[in-house]
Amino acid sequence: MGKTVQHSNGAPTRADKDTPGRIDTETSGVDRRPDAAGAVAGVIELKSGAWVDILNLSPEDIIISDVAHGLGNTGRFSGQTSRFYSVAEHSVLCAALMSNSTDDPDLLKAALLHDFHEAYLGDIPTPIKKIMTGLDEIAERMDQAVGERFGIDHALFSSPEVKRVDHMALSLEAHRFMSLNTPGFRETLASTSDMADQSLFPNPAWAEEFLLRQPEASTTIGRGALSSRWPFADPYSASASLLDVAAKLELLTAEQRLALY
Repeated sequence: MGKTVQHSNGAPTRADKDTPGRIDTETSGVDRRPDAAGAVAGVIELKSGAWVDILNLSPEDIIISDVAHGLGNTGRFSGQTSRFYSVAEHSVLCAALMSNSTDDPDLLKAALLHDFHEAYLGDIPTPIKKIMTGLDEIAERMDQAVGERFGIDHALFSSPEVKRVDHMALSLEAHRFMSLNTPGFRETLASTSDMADQSLFPNPAWAEEFLLRQPEASTTIGRGALSSRWPFADPYSASASLLDVAAKLELLTAEQRLALY
């Protein structure tokens, strides 16, 4: 460990809140000394009032209500959609799509959890990630903490099964909420989203029929307890819906769910 410093801006410590009161000042070569306003690089405050160090996120730092709130307020596609569409709604969609092809609890959980790090980092579009350095490593460490927190191997977040439903969700979202005018975007979606693989859908004609419907139309995606209408009639209910799915997957208890939102 390198030198450590106390928060100098009045931030609570672990003694009075579940927060990182002492910060490693030499993590990854980043200057971690507080600036004139007391801010420390990599340390953010959450809705609960907790402070987390994203460069050293631990499983104990992860509060699911903070995650749900953050994802529900984080827009996909840099917010450049025809209506607000959040990462929380994307996460619920991925879990529902996964339920069409498997009952494996770990894969269902991985589909829901794979973007949980974006509650802290935000949703950075892939074209922007390509010009940023170090972000993938930070996200990987955060994914590991998320996996430990919820008792699942974080390697599943990047498994072929999760990538498959993630790409399918991207295709559905882009067709519904984006203009698709970017050169090559349609071709890229067709090649990466595996639209021809009907195992993700209730019936072979579902994808084509759904994508040809009027923009305001919605449909049911998923099976059993994870069945969900998509898109949501109220996009701002996504945080609560994410917590509902988490409870169904036993990532939190029914009593814990009732205490949130």
